[in-house]
Parts: sequence; structure tokens; C-alpha cells
Amino acid sequence: MDMEQFKKIKSQDMGKMIFSFAICLLVSINAFSADISKYKIALFLFKDKHTVYIYSSANRDSVVAKITDNGKAGKLNGFYVLEKQDSMINVVAWNTINKKKIKGWIKIAETAINGRERNHIYELYNKPDYDSPKTVVTSDWKTYVTRGGKYMKVTANIDANFRVLDISGKWLKVEVKGKNKIYIKWLPREYQCQDITGECS
Repeated sequence: MDMEQFKKIKSQDMGKMIFSFAICLLVSINAFSADISKYKIALFLFKDKHTVYIYSSANRDSVVAKITDNGKAGKLNGFYVLEKQDSMINVVAWNTINKKKIKGWIKIAETAINGRERNHIYELYNKPDYDSPKTVVTSDWKTYVTRGGKYMKVTANIDANFRVLDISGKWLKVEVKGKNKIYIKWLPREYQCQDITGECS
């Protein structure tokens, strides 16, 4: 084999390598996108002005970033959920100020979601399954209060900021503060608001 033939074969091998690398890159990008579209759960921080750590792994090996919400300044942190491992979730974190994205792990219990009422109710389930027992919670009710020395009837609403305790697929185990009662149940997708500001109709 002469030098020309060797260069030609090497050039073909290099072309195959570049092509293979490009295919791998496209597959990995699509896989990442597929993870987001598969879950597409948008959570936010449960507490305002409370520092939360984003870790490099589910074992909390090292801190990638520290984040804090500041509602008065309009800075809210959102999380797209990629996967769950025990009490931790792998997320793509972003905020409403600079849109910077950070990938890492946070504790599920540090997050919340806004409820999305339908016909003034929320349907909550014992398990992440429509066949499990269901509890219907009214999102508002009539109550009596004293205002300006007068006893009057008003409409009260349950706190639609639900703390997230667990995730199973697109179901969320949440803590719902209803009228004189706290429910810890599973919230199906249709009652979840995927806008972290709560602007869901």
C-alpha cells in the first residue's frame, strides 16, 4: 500500500468517525429533550427567601449552586423535573430574572406546585392511579368573619400552593391545606398548574 492509498483510507475513517460523533450528539440532545417532554413538570421553591442547595448528584456529593426566591423582586426559581431517585429529583433549574439554566439535584420536599382547580374543586387520590380512592376538595367555601365590627359571610380559598412530597410519573404527592384539614394525597396532571407564577386558567 502506497502513501496515497493510506491517506485515502485514513480520510474515510476520519469521515466515519465525525459522522458517528454527530449522530451520537444528536441522539444525546434528543434524549435530553425527551426527558424534559416526558416529565414536563414545572415546580418552584416551597419557601420564599429560603436558601436551597442544588447538588451534583442524588447523594449530595457537592453543591453546584445555592438559590433563593425573592417574590418582592420578582425572582422565582423554576424546575423542570428529569428524574427522581428516592427523596431527590434531577432538575433543570432556571429563574425569572436571568433565565440561566443549572442542572443538578434537589430535595423533593423543597419544592411546590400551584394547584389548577376545575369547576372549583381539586380531585386528590390515595395512590398515583385513577382507580384508587378519590377525595374531592372544594377550592373555596363560605365562612363568617368579623370586619369593621360586623359579622359577615365571605368566600375563602384553600392555599393553592401545594408542597410536593413525592413524584410518580406525572403524578405529584402533595400537601393540601383545606378547610380545617390537611390532605396528603396524589394530585393528577390536570390539577397541576405548570406555570410557576400560578397563571393557569
